[in-house]
Amino acid sequence: MNQYFNLNRIINLCKRQILFNRQMLSVGFGTITAFMLIITILCAYFNTKCLSQLINWNLTIIFVSGFLFTSIIFNELRNKSKAIFYLTLPVSNVERLFVAWFLTSPVLVIVLSFILYFINVLGIIISTGSFITVQPFFSLEYFHTLLNYLLIQPIFLLGSVMFKKNNFLKTVLSIILIFMFLIMYAMINARFILGAIGTNIIHINFDQNSFSGINSLYTYSWILLSPFFFIVSYFKLKEKEL
Repeated sequence: MNQYFNLNRIINLCKRQILFNRQMLSVGFGTITAFMLIITILCAYFNTKCLSQLINWNLTIIFVSGFLFTSIIFNELRNKSKAIFYLTLPVSNVERLFVAWFLTSPVLVIVLSFILYFINVLGIIISTGSFITVQPFFSLEYFHTLLNYLLIQPIFLLGSVMFKKNNFLKTVLSIILIFMFLIMYAMINARFILGAIGTNIIHINFDQNSFSGINSLYTYSWILLSPFFFIVSYFKLKEKEL
């Protein structure tokens, strides 16, 4: 087991990746913090009602920045000399992949959530002049949305390993094309099935339970697909060593 997964090697690789990417991380987190500070202060002074709606902005920031950071986490593979050095580090590919996921999923989400929380608290204090009126920030809906990020993020991890340039854009384009294919495939199948049983899709009634079932199917599908993307990422990373 130590050959593939060792805690000390993981800790050292985490430190190494943070130090190696410290400039990019500083610029990224600084830009996000400055942008949300400006938006929050403007809302606090001119329209206090929009402060409660900033939660959607916060989640969008986490999703977009998380996917961007994930897309460039394997940037060293783009340069031949850096790739040789990175791939000859005394760590396994399982550890490389785990550290990349760990830094761009739980760590990034936790750090950004607390940064955005304190910015939100600052905005409420500026608008009301009191800390007592601070509203709950971490709700069940908030964590449920973050779960969607954790399930989708492995796709961008795969894109970071697979593509040599424009990883983020190519991954987004790939997702769009896959979804278009799946939608067309489902529509064609529905047309044949409903046509065979003599039913028109217009006359099908969808109740709340139907949409709840579709949402559950969507979640379970991503839960099953996430490990698949990790496995493919592992083998793509292994190919880089050849």
